[in-house]
Amino acid sequence: MESEEHLTSETLLFSPLLASEQLSKQIGNALILAPHPDDEVLGCGGLIQFLLEQNISVFVCFVTSGGASHPNSKEYPPKKLAALREKEAIKSCEILGVKKEDVFFMRQPDSCLSKLNENIQVKNREKLIQILKEFSISSIILPWERDPHPDHIASCKLGKLAAEEVDSEIQLIEYPIWLWKNSVEKDWPLKDEREIYRLEISSKLVKKREAILAHKSQTSHLIDDDPQGFILTEYLLEPFLTPYEFYFFKKPESVPSLTKSYFDTLYDHNPDPWNFRNSDYEKSKYKTIDQFLNGKLYKNGLEMGCSIGIHTSHLANHCKKLLAVDISAEAIETAKKSTNLPNVTFEIRDIEKDFPTGPFQFISMCEMGYYFDKNTLWNIFEHISKNLEINGQFLMVHWTSFVREYPLNGKKVHQLFESFNEKEKAFALLSSSAADRFELMLWEKKG
Repeated sequence: MESEEHLTSETLLFSPLLASEQLSKQIGNALILAPHPDDEVLGCGGLIQFLLEQNISVFVCFVTSGGASHPNSKEYPPKKLAALREKEAIKSCEILGVKKEDVFFMRQPDSCLSKLNENIQVKNREKLIQILKEFSISSIILPWERDPHPDHIASCKLGKLAAEEVDSEIQLIEYPIWLWKNSVEKDWPLKDEREIYRLEISSKLVKKREAILAHKSQTSHLIDDDPQGFILTEYLLEPFLTPYEFYFFKKPESVPSLTKSYFDTLYDHNPDPWNFRNSDYEKSKYKTIDQFLNGKLYKNGLEMGCSIGIHTSHLANHCKKLLAVDISAEAIETAKKSTNLPNVTFEIRDIEKDFPTGPFQFISMCEMGYYFDKNTLWNIFEHISKNLEINGQFLMVHWTSFVREYPLNGKKVHQLFESFNEKEKAFALLSSSAADRFELMLWEKKG
């Protein structure tokens, strides 16, 4: 059941980081859906630059052309203002690296999107569907569904309906705009409503600022005959010129556990699919785990998801006997051939169907909890609790960034175990650590 606790701007700062080097793989061809010219760069200026650097196609579609921002201007009546803002939008996109031919304008009435009749809404949806199909869009990046502006809410609905008609596999990613400075509590995401991530954009801020300022009608007094006209003040710009952009990922309600064939395919293409041997991330993680387990020597341990045995060699230093299991026969064969660990037994085993019988003094779940759906993972937690002896210790370590095909992310895995423990009251948390890319928890089973 979803928590009724709403997030805040402060809690968002503790969201996991997106792995910027993996954006091309996890997001793919992207469509930025912007209610007005300037929303594209305010919400996504850093992300756009990262994707283009990684040779990913980025398209921007403006639902309105922003002709209502200065309603009392005589020099810039709505039609003239809309034309100016389209030119500014093209300039801003070009600064970010988006080609003019990849920018689209739907030219719907500014501040009236929520009032369009059904026929016009259908036509807008058809236009968007055409873009999604023609350019094989993998992810649509659109305003947060409760962003406190009617045009933003309507644009979000438009994008979601179009995506549903094209392909249920299109990833929906929402970005906040007015949420930062014009919201009430109910506008914010509930704690478990979305997977929320930060994107570190420090290296992209100079160009992002330049692209924002290209919207001169919104950032300067270019239009000086409407004192009530809209302007992006320093106060309003504050959230968009920080080192982070924030994205709310919406996943289907129920994503099934990954199957054996998924891992067989991975190992068929690459004997070390996660680069365990050479990855700086892995080395840093192993070092942290070794520090957490420093001085500990368990009489017998279980490593779930041992893969090719690289992490196994570290855990073997902390166990007199260690059973290391994995669902992949190829991975187990590689582990046996490439390691010389007399205190380790490697076995092919699907822990979902055939959990090893304990009791164990130590159980490790590292980088594999997110392969399971919630119900299956809960069942595995029950097996862990049953097969871990009193005062035995349970290690959890997981990558916390977004991976498109995984049913859960690392943070959700740990939160689910916390929920399990709230119900069972069987474990005490000994220590925990959160790094930029992973989170570690060490639990002890209570007597």
